[in-house]
Amino acid sequence: MWSTWALRLGGFLFLALFACLVLTFVFSLLALSDAPDYSRDEVAETLADIEDDKAAYTLSIALDVLSNFLAVSVAAILYVLLRNGPWYVLSSERPDIETMAACPRAVALIPAFGITVAATLFLVADLANIVLYRLAIDFREGGVEGTGQEDILQNARTVGLLGEAAIITGLSALGASLILFGGLIAFYPLAHTAPAGAYRTVPRWLGWLAIIGGLFMLLGWLTYLDEDIGMISFVGAQVGVGFVALMGLWFLFFAGREVPSGEISTAA
Repeated sequence: MWSTWALRLGGFLFLALFACLVLTFVFSLLALSDAPDYSRDEVAETLADIEDDKAAYTLSIALDVLSNFLAVSVAAILYVLLRNGPWYVLSSERPDIETMAACPRAVALIPAFGITVAATLFLVADLANIVLYRLAIDFREGGVEGTGQEDILQNARTVGLLGEAAIITGLSALGASLILFGGLIAFYPLAHTAPAGAYRTVPRWLGWLAIIGGLFMLLGWLTYLDEDIGMISFVGAQVGVGFVALMGLWFLFFAGREVPSGEISTAA
């Protein structure tokens, strides 16, 4: 029964992604006393923070790279499981399509593609962080012969700003994808009778959690207008992390439970 294996694999991938995201955040806090600031007056302090705790900074980058690859895997699992609607048939027999509303596969494919795009942009940000790591060492040790610290600071500012732009753009792609996935879970019409074989629907409130987190992520562009308002995208990212953890737990402990054939609740 491939669907049962897909559920278990999806659960482990979701929880692995959650663990990597949490560890990335922890090591980032250990490496940087404050949020990275690439303004003219603060870029030197940011480089000094990076150089002061190179081990934690390196681990945060490595874990973030792993998180991005796990995110692509999670997107693939979500597509496989949601491409026929937000239910999971646990028998070898295919459901009777006449008892269910057909789900265009593009509805699930588009957000899966969006998550892949977001992961790619976050990898670009990781590359920028690797360059910043090298520039931080050069800044502390005096830089390359023939260049001054001012040149290093300007290069670091440029690289840091490009990395920030990649993160904000990635959050937009991720936010839009979560809204689409969440909408598929929260609003997709369910059948009134169970098909041959047991299945269980994804709780609609999990879809709403994804929608809320995605909406907040889309507001990341406000950072360029006001940094304090733009931080709402960080709140959205935390909601998204919560969605990842809860989906992983649901896949592992609840999705595999059989539901007797017959009437089902559309509020599940």
